[in-house]
This record gives sequence, structure tokens and C-alpha cells, in this order.
Amino acid sequence: MTSASLGLGTYRIDPSALSDAVVRAAADPAGAWIDTAPNYLDGQAQLLLASALARHRIPVSTKVGYLTDRAVKDAVADGPSPPVPPNVDTA
Repeated sequence: MTSASLGLGTYRIDPSALSDAVVRAAADPAGAWIDTAPNYLDGQAQLLLASALARHRIPVSTKVGYLTDRAVKDAVADGPSPPVPPNVDTA
């Protein structure tokens, strides 16, 4: 396992600076890493990262567990997920 020489955290970054920060991290993609989560920037960090990451291959870590109000409303509106049929391999 290697460790990153540059970690870009997206929890409290200025949204207007996010794309530039990804470009700067991409200058050393072997040593860069981005940390994000669905609730960062009030649920917008991953969406804002998507276009920049489409152009630059940088490792990303994300996590789950905390839902924004918007995510909760969307989940309730979507309803429960159907069960996985017993003959479907989930491994």
C-alpha cells in the first residue's frame, strides 16, 4: 500500500475552487488522492467532482452513513428497494 503525497479533502472546500484543486492534484496522479462523501458541500461535492474526474484519473475515497435532507427525501420518494432474487449472485 502506498500513501498519497497530496490529499484533497472536499468537506469544506470552496465549490468554485474544486475544479482547480482537482487539476492541481492531477499534476501528480500517482501521489494524489481525493476524499469526498455524499454529504460534503451539502451533497454537491461528488457532483462537482464528476466532470473534473472524467478528465483526470485520481484515486477517490468516499463513504456512506450520513444522509443530507435532500437524500432522505429522494430515498423516501423512491421507496424501498426490491429484494434481490435468490438466484442472483451478489458476490
